[in-house]
Amino acid sequence: METAKSKSFISFAIILLFSISTAFSNSNNKFKSISETDEDEFVQKLIYPNPASDFVYLSADVEKIEIFDISGNLINSFNNDNEVGKMSLSNFNTGFYVVKIFSKSGKIYLHKMAFVK
Repeated sequence: METAKSKSFISFAIILLFSISTAFSNSNNKFKSISETDEDEFVQKLIYPNPASDFVYLSADVEKIEIFDISGNLINSFNNDNEVGKMSLSNFNTGFYVVKIFSKSGKIYLHKMAFVK
């Protein structure tokens, strides 16, 4: 069951994902777009394609995902029991979603995705 505190955190994270377009890189003191960061490139290999229309695929490194709408409401969750998981998007409307990715190594990532029909 989702608590008010966890929903507030997800809502805050969604606001950050949709409103911040740059991230500071300490290695060369330059600003980079979020899509250029190493972590974002890594996350794009965990769940793909983005944007997606019919299915999303999850790499073997993903244990579970939770999908939230832009208001922070949990829409769906999916456990990845296969080496490469495949999740249908037939029940989703066109729009932007935030995917909370639980890796098998114990790390948690938030990733912005677009589902289009």
